[in-house]
Amino acid sequence: YILQIGYSCVSTSDSADRICAERQILDRNTDYNNSKFHMWIETGVYPAPNSRPKIYYACTDNNRVAGVYQNNFYASCLGDYTNWVDFVDADGNPKETGAYAEELNTAGDFSGCVKYAGNVVLTKADMIYLCYGNKPPYRIVEIAKTGCIDGRSIAECGGYLYFLGRDGIYRFSGGVPVLISQKLDRNFVSGCGVSAGKKYYCCAYDGERHELYCLDTERGIWHVEDDREFISFAAHENELYGLTAQGEIIKFNSGSDAVKWEFTTKQFDFDTDYTKNLAKVYCRLKLYGQAWTDIYIRSSKTDWHKFANIKANGENVIQAKCKVKKCDFIQLKFRGKGQCEIMDIYADITVGTKKHRAGKNLTVFRK
Repeated sequence: YILQIGYSCVSTSDSADRICAERQILDRNTDYNNSKFHMWIETGVYPAPNSRPKIYYACTDNNRVAGVYQNNFYASCLGDYTNWVDFVDADGNPKETGAYAEELNTAGDFSGCVKYAGNVVLTKADMIYLCYGNKPPYRIVEIAKTGCIDGRSIAECGGYLYFLGRDGIYRFSGGVPVLISQKLDRNFVSGCGVSAGKKYYCCAYDGERHELYCLDTERGIWHVEDDREFISFAAHENELYGLTAQGEIIKFNSGSDAVKWEFTTKQFDFDTDYTKNLAKVYCRLKLYGQAWTDIYIRSSKTDWHKFANIKANGENVIQAKCKVKKCDFIQLKFRGKGQCEIMDIYADITVGTKKHRAGKNLTVFRK
């Protein structure tokens, strides 16, 4: 697998030392003479013979390499990524198997290049283009005025492209990108991302601090996981690795340290405008090892307060009194350390005034 960093890259192979700790610096020389890739010597400035253009971001496309640099789009010859200057046939027409180059007359430099849904997607900070065709001349069409600020953040997960824009993380399916990180409430200047299973990870920088966000695309849930500065990610054999700015390679989900976590439910009004009265909350949780969990509650009339503490003891079922009278909504928050599974939560709620009251168990949510 390859972790790309600007113009250089760090490469590893099966012969590399196995990374068995949560964090380890990989120090290894690459044997270029026995590598499985071809290197060539440039003989002039592009587009001189045997030259190649500068490329910041690239992808493969129908047995070619496509790439971008500043305001330019390039494609190599069919089946030959070393040839970028064979443009026309003997009659001076665009060569179907030849290379291609085009400079766009639009503002800003390209920030990304990726193959998605059969086409090459090109991004700028405030625009997205689709590159149509499978041979020269290509047709590059602007499709949105929302773009990606850092091509390292682009990753496909669950059939969608995810990437970092100026005001957050976007989801793209071929039309207008949709902002999906409103709750993060931050503007960004750079970042890198990766797809791992059904999760999208993005280490984003807002000009002051880095934070690693994880989106569970299946459940639509965001997690804030770390404040390290990651500069690249790579997935290999169902394992996820991240390269930090300090030169460390971190293997995800391999450490043994207990993690502090926090989870907050939505505000539950039970789809009625009538007054609610809460008597008890029932929780069924599984905690492992030395894990523990605190449970908090608030309502439309009260601030957060803790009403229960649970420590690991197999499967725990608690019945906690936490009376809340005449409120419009209730909300729960779980805060703990270590592995915990929240299996079931429900509450005793009465709805309506004392004179017109209907008492019954109303499900808060059920997994």
